[in-house]
Amino acid sequence: MEGRFPWRGESEADWSDAQASLRDAGGLLVRATQPPPLFSRIEIEFTAEGEAPLCATGMVVNHGKDGGGCYVHFDSGEERKAVEAWLSRARPPGIEPEKRTSDEPSTEEAIAPDHDEQNRNTNRPTPAWELIDPSSSEPIHAQVRRLSLAEKLKVARTATRPVRELLIRDSEKRIHAEVLRNPKVTDEEIMQYTGMPNLSPRVLDWVAAQPKYMRRRAVLLNIVQNPMTPPDTAKKLLSRLNDHELLRLQRSSKVREAVSRAAKKILMRKGVL
Repeated sequence: MEGRFPWRGESEADWSDAQASLRDAGGLLVRATQPPPLFSRIEIEFTAEGEAPLCATGMVVNHGKDGGGCYVHFDSGEERKAVEAWLSRARPPGIEPEKRTSDEPSTEEAIAPDHDEQNRNTNRPTPAWELIDPSSSEPIHAQVRRLSLAEKLKVARTATRPVRELLIRDSEKRIHAEVLRNPKVTDEEIMQYTGMPNLSPRVLDWVAAQPKYMRRRAVLLNIVQNPMTPPDTAKKLLSRLNDHELLRLQRSSKVREAVSRAAKKILMRKGVL
């Protein structure tokens, strides 16, 4: 656990955005001057005037573009429901509760909708398994293309391999992280994905930190050679390579210059060059 971070809803828009994000993608944005590492777990504290505080645990799946926060996903459906309930009860700062006229029923007096009324509700979020229909006459790639970002993030966590093959190539890097979080992803796919030059640098960084993947030689070499891998990460892995592999890196035009220079220095120290 990387620590506790407060969730700050400074306006009614923040509240609405958080509720929509929870509903559509299962997580929300947490502001932090120093965001915790990607894929780390953090505790989030929700506080508001007149409402009991709530703490929930989630995983960091993306960092904000401005570096001022991180996107946190809640693995537990119960925790997500608890956060949704808290946000629906609490009020944004400066927002007064709605005044009720004398002829309006209170919350306690309100009549629950009947079964037919509930069935007519068309605003319920579409489950991930309903977003892609493999039996449809519409090609899978066309179905994926028309999905919104929130829907792609949702689908990625449970997608079958053909759908994962499409989502991992999406230009939105947040989707790459969700694909790798899919429990169905195989070691063979990890080897394939790490060789792709469009993969998210943060995802490559995360794979490099996983011993089970670094034991596979092909994945190790892919990480070092991938131009999207952060140079510092690639250089740390050079000590695991043999002289033949270092020579190939040092001569490759596809490898980042900083990595190529580091490989050359190692070879010079060894007396190979």
